[in-house]
Amino acid sequence: MIDFHYSDFFADPSKQTKPEAWESKSFEELKAAVASHTSSVLKAIKSTGVEPKWIQIGNETRNGMLWGNGQLWTNNGDIKNGWQNYVALSNAGYDAAK
Repeated sequence: MIDFHYSDFFADPSKQTKPEAWESKSFEELKAAVASHTSSVLKAIKSTGVEPKWIQIGNETRNGMLWGNGQLWTNNGDIKNGWQNYVALSNAGYDAAK
């Protein structure tokens, strides 16, 4: 199993920080970065003769991922378009993994 964190640091429910290199990307560019990263890592792994049986897109993402863009809520309530953005980012990784 490979578990993508999409962060420069360990990602967990209380911290889903975007990689520094992705900070200034538009939402469309961020989706493309998720897809590209997922695809390139999986191709690199496969080139060594290893094929993961399971792939997890994001790590402990119960409050979203790549915060700022894919976060679902704060202490003040739900974030507008949070679910829509989270699903789009997750699907970018999922589609690339397929």
